[in-house]
Amino acid sequence: MAYYLRKNTANNDSTIICTVYHQGKQVNFSIGIRIKEEQWNQAKQLPFSAKLTSNGVNVTKELKRIEAQLPAITDKLTSNGFELTAFNYKREIGLAQDYEITQRMGLLPFFRQRVETLKAKGQTNWKVNQTAYKQLKEFKPYITWSEVNRAFVDDFIFFLQEQKNLKPSTILTRLKSVKACFLEAYKREIHNSNFRDFTHKVNQVDTVYLTEEELLILENAELEGAHNGIKIWFLIACETGLRYSDLGLILDANVHEHEHGSLLTIKTTKTNELVYIPYTSRLDRLVDKLDESKYLNLPTNQVLTV
Repeated sequence: MAYYLRKNTANNDSTIICTVYHQGKQVNFSIGIRIKEEQWNQAKQLPFSAKLTSNGVNVTKELKRIEAQLPAITDKLTSNGFELTAFNYKREIGLAQDYEITQRMGLLPFFRQRVETLKAKGQTNWKVNQTAYKQLKEFKPYITWSEVNRAFVDDFIFFLQEQKNLKPSTILTRLKSVKACFLEAYKREIHNSNFRDFTHKVNQVDTVYLTEEELLILENAELEGAHNGIKIWFLIACETGLRYSDLGLILDANVHEHEHGSLLTIKTTKTNELVYIPYTSRLDRLVDKLDESKYLNLPTNQVLTV
């Protein structure tokens, strides 16, 4: 390792930079101490005066403290699969100024570093975490540690539901990624928040279905114009249980006679599998009505499910 000065163009002083060499790689980072160029002994890589202080910190003692820790920190980072980056070195060294800077930077920079670490370690979940990071950043570009609470989580959930149109299961995955990042930062003493409630409270929904009697009433109901065609398509969906993407295949499907009755054979769009649906008398009747109604075109999914 080595120390050198980097001249600050805006001020009449220089920042002390630490350089770490490991297996052909070089990592440079600031230790957060500024001194004047004439106070620095480059040959010894120390100040001329052992009593020199900067913002109340004895510069010589701080440099020697950092130098003593570097070998163990390098071994720790490499053995745990972390990248040798300036951020990781500064975090492990425990620079007081860097700790304050990290706190001010907040959740997102730490989350980005976590994604980079997962990727470097070859973890399969790094892409999931990357997506969570991007959507969290889109939700709010700057997030302090202290503002992460239940109200914040609820607002993020609302954003994922309304803006990103995500399903509850996907939202849970995003929340797990954010929670893991938040807890890791806590363990590393980047923040001291005890908040843990990253749950997604999904409202329970009762399953509602139509009875045979209700289906018959609906079938016999007289509707005008396009509404009659929509009604018939809806009843066909109820009778077959097909996805919307497969309903349109009804008209071109093959009907096969079977020992237990007639079967409708359809190759599904989503799974590309053959399904066999009982070709009931009601379904046969509905298809005939569809031909008579002049509304053979399948209505949009939004119209059909309103």
